[in-house]
Amino acid sequence: MPRQPADRRMLILRATAIVIFAAAAVTLRVRLYLEQNITRAPYESGYLTRRTFVRRITNAEDHCVALLRMDVRCFRTFVGFFRNTTLLEDTTHCTVEEQVMIFLSVIAHNEKESTSIKETPRAILDNPNFMPYFKDCIGAIDGTHIPAKVSHDTQKRYICRKHFPSQNVLACYDFDLKFTYILCG
Repeated sequence: MPRQPADRRMLILRATAIVIFAAAAVTLRVRLYLEQNITRAPYESGYLTRRTFVRRITNAEDHCVALLRMDVRCFRTFVGFFRNTTLLEDTTHCTVEEQVMIFLSVIAHNEKESTSIKETPRAILDNPNFMPYFKDCIGAIDGTHIPAKVSHDTQKRYICRKHFPSQNVLACYDFDLKFTYILCG
């Protein structure tokens, strides 16, 4: 005896309900697994993160010596000198402590900018739209987050704002599309 259309609809409804229930169960199981096995660091804005970093470095003697090659007392005296003589002042985006820390970090670790002074590239000289405005430009700079695979132990510090482990990369290149500088941090 052939099935009636009502029976067929009921079978389709039951099958659909089973599929939806199974998808919900799988989604819940995956979500529970991710919550248990991947710890996420709370998101902080870049401004707070910089402030927190400066505070951590200037409150821990060993970190200060490792990064700045200077103990905390000496660093605070150095910053105080620049503040008192008004040689450096806080800006909207960077405090005197951060400015001195950046300088000392570059000097202490022999980091340098790898760009050299060159003549104006042909791509700018030949284009009247670029020439008056970009005559001193030697290239372009951009940053990106590249997905990273790291061990479970260190995964927390690599989680980016989009909630996956990533490596922050800054790249500079010239008008011949050759990389002149790359910083992975």
